[in-house]
Amino acid sequence: MNDAACVAGFLDDTTSLRHAGVPIVIVTHFAETHRRVAESLQGLNIASTLISSPHELSPSSLAAPGDPRGVPMVPFPVLQLAAPFPAPEKRSDEPCLVVVPEPYPTSARNELVTAFAASLPFQAAVRFYVSLESPIMRRFGGEDIVGLLTRLGMAENDVIENPMLARAFESSQKKLARLVKEDQWAASVHAWFAMNEKHLGNRR
Repeated sequence: MNDAACVAGFLDDTTSLRHAGVPIVIVTHFAETHRRVAESLQGLNIASTLISSPHELSPSSLAAPGDPRGVPMVPFPVLQLAAPFPAPEKRSDEPCLVVVPEPYPTSARNELVTAFAASLPFQAAVRFYVSLESPIMRRFGGEDIVGLLTRLGMAENDVIENPMLARAFESSQKKLARLVKEDQWAASVHAWFAMNEKHLGNRR
């Protein structure tokens, strides 16, 4: 539920999926998130490679486990430049996972990640990792959800996959999208909230 559990869940999933032979691509919305993820992977001896141009963003960039290029990491601006994404001419039965270790506060950019996954010639899925300590969840009722889960016997460092949490996050994104009219670039999610505080105020 907390930041540490979110990171641990992401790293555990990345490690197990690579051992299982499932190609992974990581999409990061913030420079700070990109740095932390790359360092965390390095700490686990998992190589990563930066996809810095839309021209590099192709199915062949999805490195298989054991590939010396390592796990491809795509900053969102690269993904944005590559859009729109055409549907694949043919889709294989091979699985693939697009992971987002820290979703964007509003929904449009996350929807573009989903569109990218749908364009891949694999059975691709998208997995977002959200901490209940994140600014977006704290602002829109995350503490209430933590209280409920604690009463149900969950520990703060438990990793949870629950439709209720997904709906709560999607609802929070929609509220933010209504409040924030001019989305500005920020280096971290905390900086994004600081920059947009004048739009948000204390509204929930």
